[in-house]
Amino acid sequence: MSEQHSANVTPTRLEKVKTKVEHRVNPTVRKLTEEFHSILETRQQFDIHNLPKVLQLTVGDREYTSIRRIDGNRIVKVEHPAEDNDPFNHVIEYRVDASLLDEGMVGVIVTPEHFSAQPKDRELIEFLKTQGDFDDHEGWGTMLKTAILKGRPFKLVEWKLGTPLLGVVKRQGGELYVPSRIYFSKETEAKLPSLLGIAKKITPDGQGMITISDNYGWWSRDELQVQRDLDEKFATFYVMVEGSSEQEKKEAPGSAKKLEPKLSEVTS
Repeated sequence: MSEQHSANVTPTRLEKVKTKVEHRVNPTVRKLTEEFHSILETRQQFDIHNLPKVLQLTVGDREYTSIRRIDGNRIVKVEHPAEDNDPFNHVIEYRVDASLLDEGMVGVIVTPEHFSAQPKDRELIEFLKTQGDFDDHEGWGTMLKTAILKGRPFKLVEWKLGTPLLGVVKRQGGELYVPSRIYFSKETEAKLPSLLGIAKKITPDGQGMITISDNYGWWSRDELQVQRDLDEKFATFYVMVEGSSEQEKKEAPGSAKKLEPKLSEVTS
């Protein structure tokens, strides 16, 4: 049964069992699960400061090329404050119009991740050194936290953002699928690693929107505002088709003269 994807819902034991069964008996789900994993594993290749106008991904023997790009100010962000008003449990969901994806198309959303940001400004580095043992700030997600909590306003020019987060969706057989948020024990994962993020069917909401990914876990409200600002500047959604670019097709020996869809006609 399809459902609207939401980060705010913790899967029940029954949902986990149903997802495992679906993965075992449904070949479409198995194939999409592997495809999603392969795409998500390209995360390290992305530089959030320098995202391409046309995204091209090579994943094993498959190639994907974007035909449309939607920037951060056109991606719908829906926020879910925690019941206890704790910013750590405050969720930001990223939504796009489901009609952007025709049959066989893949959507990839890239969102900035500032937890692992590294200072590049000399004055900022010196400031952090005054806050205690600088080596203690070099662990995951501690330097930006320290700067903000010590009253240092965030300035993007002083920081190098880390590897961004990725979300993925595909329309297959007329249905939309995303990796589920269902996880299993380490023992199960070791035996069946493909069960991590099993492809799951979703349906658009009343406005035709689908949630592709989400982000959460903030130390303070100031940090949450930093994420909002970064999302507006950097978050990017690519609509992709499988296949290399038109230019590459033309240059390939024995290539066809015409490629549909025309990949060079990128719209934004």
